[in-house]
Amino acid sequence: MNHQVITGIFVTYEMNLGILKNLKNFLEGFPHSTAVVVDNSSRSYKKKHRLDKQLKALSNQIIYVNHEQNCRLRAYSKGIAYCNDGYVVFRTDDDYFDERSLAVQLDVTGWPDLAVTPHFYDGLFENPESWERPLETMVFKAALLHSLCPMQHTPGGDWRFLKKAFESYTPHRMNDAVLHKRPHGRSVA
Repeated sequence: MNHQVITGIFVTYEMNLGILKNLKNFLEGFPHSTAVVVDNSSRSYKKKHRLDKQLKALSNQIIYVNHEQNCRLRAYSKGIAYCNDGYVVFRTDDDYFDERSLAVQLDVTGWPDLAVTPHFYDGLFENPESWERPLETMVFKAALLHSLCPMQHTPGGDWRFLKKAFESYTPHRMNDAVLHKRPHGRSVA
């Protein structure tokens, strides 16, 4: 397996079990990776559940970032500051990601600068041709990601960001779904 540098930016809001499960999965799929966890949880939740301490016990490959606003795109933007080389993926706490499949696909394709995977939404396979897709289906080379920033922290800001990415660079299309997106909600199986 190729040992490219990859960083996963994980955003969580009061869902420690989901983020821990996804982090373990990511670190197994990419053993030489770094994970940046941006915690959007309320102060009371952070104080009670101490995700920062749980992460220290899990791995020294994890950077914990305390974030005061519950805004996914602001949190992703904060995480991008920790990604200066290699590749970057975006992750949430309430979806499932097949990281081993992504690792194999990246090795087979030679780690393109921008890649996109199909995904499942509520169990239905989706493979849109356009930028109208979840940000979590993308793999960015860090330098390319930085050239596209900043993200707009407004409704639809993620799609505007992806539109800019698709207009700047043709993504390599991978075949296998990595993201299994749940309908909006907070349950984790």
